[in-house]
Amino acid sequence: MGGHEAVVVVLRNTATTTCTLHGYPTAHFVSDGSALQAQSADVAPAPSTVTLEPGSPVATTVWTDNPEVPSPSYCQPLPATSVSVTLPPSGATVSAPVTITVCSAHNVIQITAVTAGTSETPM
Repeated sequence: MGGHEAVVVVLRNTATTTCTLHGYPTAHFVSDGSALQAQSADVAPAPSTVTLEPGSPVATTVWTDNPEVPSPSYCQPLPATSVSVTLPPSGATVSAPVTITVCSAHNVIQITAVTAGTSETPM
């Protein structure tokens, strides 16, 4: 049992035109329709510009504290039903269903820069 859990979010350009992403997205988990507040932190790798042709994928990895590591009274674990990611630089927000238990208190979400492809980006 480690100190973090990861969710790899893979998105696909569904437009008929090329799009460009650059930077760190922001993310939060959602439980019962409400966003769980968390301190957000960017992690390596450094961002680069990703140009996506129609149908091409992009990935980002969202890391969160493992709710089984701190005490339940400190963590206040809640089941999350989705993860919401806001993409740079457009500010467009997308959501994906997840099944994960996260800390609703004292949580730090870390997120990697967007990268081309579908692979997890190590922290």
